Amino acid sequence: MKPLLKEIRSLELEDSLINYWPGETENFGSWVRVMIGPEDQEGAESFDILVCTPKWLQNELESNGPLLGRGTIIIREYNYDEIVDCIEKAISQCHADDWPSIAKKLSRISFWEFDDYQPR
Repeated sequence: MKPLLKEIRSLELEDSLINYWPGETENFGSWVRVMIGPEDQEGAESFDILVCTPKWLQNELESNGPLLGRGTIIIREYNYDEIVDCIEKAISQCHADDWPSIAKKLSRISFWEFDDYQPR
């Protein structure tokens, strides 16, 4: 089974990422939600990733102190195609025999909507 990127959007920007252009391309940071599902099936689950530049990270460190790094993509400057390529490359490396196994692998590089879910 192969996972497929079905949608990507910012959780913080009103514009879609594809139409967005920051004032400073080297000072960008935004949480994005990627919808990923099985290549040959309908539906997808959400995975959240922080996409940011080193300059943005430095500003955050100066303002807020230490940051944790899970679910983060660091880019030189804002470039939509580069962001999508990075995400698609990571997704392509998460193949398995079933969707739960793939989703668990994807949750290592993102925050999966079902992280820590325990059925009652």
